[in-house]
Amino acid sequence: MITDKTSQRILAASFGISAVLLSLSLVIFATNNTGTALAKDIDQLNLPSDWDSELRGGLGLGIVDGTGYFIVFAHPNTLYKVELNRATNWYSE
Repeated sequence: MITDKTSQRILAASFGISAVLLSLSLVIFATNNTGTALAKDIDQLNLPSDWDSELRGGLGLGIVDGTGYFIVFAHPNTLYKVELNRATNWYSE
């Protein structure tokens, strides 16, 4: 155990400086290795001619008593419902 006050201050200062340098190097490493996301304008994308340019996505809300509810974000946003016992699987691999 260190009993000299000067030695304790030097040791505390060196730990403090090393913690600051370690934090700084971690920030530099994280910012250099983080990729950037670039958004393209929809007009620049090569989309099929039948693509709905107003379609922005969809969200499933849930199922209540055998009826599924979902929203399609387009122009205008539309709420849809489907009776699950009458729905068909249109997706094929």
